Amino acid sequence: MIKKRKRLVVIAAALIAIMTIGGTAAYFTAAEEVTNKWTVGKVTIDLQEEEYEKYKEIETKDITPNAELHKDPKVVNTGNNDVFVFMRVRIPKATVKVASQNGSVPTGATLQELFDYRWNNGWTIIDTREVKDGSATYQEYVAAYGTTNECTALKPGAATSVLFINGDGEHIANKGAEGVITFKNIIEGQGLENVQLNLNVESFAIQTTNLTADDTKNPAKVWGILTAQTGA
Repeated sequence: MIKKRKRLVVIAAALIAIMTIGGTAAYFTAAEEVTNKWTVGKVTIDLQEEEYEKYKEIETKDITPNAELHKDPKVVNTGNNDVFVFMRVRIPKATVKVASQNGSVPTGATLQELFDYRWNNGWTIIDTREVKDGSATYQEYVAAYGTTNECTALKPGAATSVLFINGDGEHIANKGAEGVITFKNIIEGQGLENVQLNLNVESFAIQTTNLTADDTKNPAKVWGILTAQTGA
């Protein structure tokens, strides 16, 4: 009788062990992995002058007073992100006499820009200064694509307006023509003959967001960030 009880105890202990093992292995489990993916953006631009390129072979040589010339720089956003855009321009200057349309000539020469033009809609001048490059003198301008208070975001694939439109002086035939400038009515014999005149244009772009804590759009502030970043 005692032996039978021992066997029952042993069997009961074995059943408890099996139940314990079974209970440990019966939990439902699952695992899942999440990978966050971001695509890094790209800021690239293309400075284009389609009309200038088309006419440069005939318009850049031996220009004469009152000559209307194609000058149509614009910026195309070739990247993946919206950008704020700027152009920096150097207009050549010289101390010269410029005749009026009726042929009258001033008594004295003055230091002045050699081309007549205006800034096109969509562009705002935020800085200007006179600069020297060797013996040449230029008036340098920084133009922001936007208003005085806010840059205009240029979307991928989009283009700005061209920077220049023609002036409105009395000697200008096509006043306000887009992408055109006019060489002033400069009196001959003042040292400009056979001199190469350079009108330099540079373009710049920067992302539109995360520039400052308040996401500034102010052209002067954005230009300051851009120049600090690039050394421009």
